[in-house]
Amino acid sequence: MIDLPFENRFDVDQHPRLLDDVTMLAGEARFRHLYTRPGAEREVAARWQETLGDRAIVRTHEGLEDWFGPITPGVRGRIGDVVVASLGEFGVFSSREFAIELEDDGLPRVDHRRRAEDPGARRDLRSVPGAISPRASPCSRR
Repeated sequence: MIDLPFENRFDVDQHPRLLDDVTMLAGEARFRHLYTRPGAEREVAARWQETLGDRAIVRTHEGLEDWFGPITPGVRGRIGDVVVASLGEFGVFSSREFAIELEDDGLPRVDHRRRAEDPGARRDLRSVPGAISPRASPCSRR
């Protein structure tokens, strides 16, 4: 687990201006995906970057190919119009949409060495009903 100090847990619901033109907040605290109203991506990204400063990197979808490689139309909708990548011991939370995340002492950390040693840890989640589904993530549309 990555233990984020409570003072580094940014609650977006305490800053409602950040949610202007955001139709859906998704992802996890250290890498949020923001879905916006058409044409609002740059304004939303600028507002988030100004507020979060050096605690996160904020990019529009247009600036993500160096992170994800070429983004095909088939996966375009799975990546937010704006992404917020937290730096250091910082995370973006929503007390309204993801209240349970704020209650956790830490965020999961993948131990890749353990996964390599334990073939059972490489379970194909596609075989688990509902494990990979748009409904599996707690998101809401505004």
